[in-house]
Amino acid sequence: MKNHQNEVIETERRLAAAYQDCNLADFELLVLDSCVIADEGRIRTKHEEAKYIARPATNIKVSIGFDASIARVYDNCTILVGYLNELVDTGKAPPANSRFLLTDVFLRSDEMWKLAARHQTRIQENKKETVLEDPNLLSRNAGEYLFPSGVKLQVSLRDSNLYARVPGGEEQHLHPLSAHEFFATAFDAEMTFVPNPEGGVDTIMLRQGGQVLFAYKQGQIVASDD
Repeated sequence: MKNHQNEVIETERRLAAAYQDCNLADFELLVLDSCVIADEGRIRTKHEEAKYIARPATNIKVSIGFDASIARVYDNCTILVGYLNELVDTGKAPPANSRFLLTDVFLRSDEMWKLAARHQTRIQENKKETVLEDPNLLSRNAGEYLFPSGVKLQVSLRDSNLYARVPGGEEQHLHPLSAHEFFATAFDAEMTFVPNPEGGVDTIMLRQGGQVLFAYKQGQIVASDD
């Protein structure tokens, strides 16, 4: 029983490394095709989750660690509860740290433990708006961004403040957490404007409703992975 617990914990850590290193082969191996993931009120399939593993934004470095808390083994099924720590580093601003409480269900298949279901809850911290030392830098964030789905996001700069709007939607004030990280209270979203090697910005990483999506300035569009 103890060996099975250790095996599952090692599988969980290997899976976390797959998320960190964009290792799609390990992700495919360690996750059942029928796996479902519940995150912040939304359910994702394995196919949808794989899009994050294959994320195209090369300027974003992600570090992920897992700390096991409880493991319960029942024959060929194990329930594992623990904490996932995610650190996102754009290289141009202090890294953004997120912490999640996970409940994972693993099934024994082909002599391996594989993820069958996951429920994760972000451990919320109070967002604290900051005052930017150089608000002139906000101008590089402004522009029109396009998601691979075809949805456009217009980011505008006005009176040293950033605002975002999708066609037909209301304009939303983006509050700064740092020079590159912003949040919108109206629809509970966080945006990271990812600097490129030249110091400009042509990529947005959007976190909303349990999803991580990328959008690109016009002329920097990548093909949809649907």
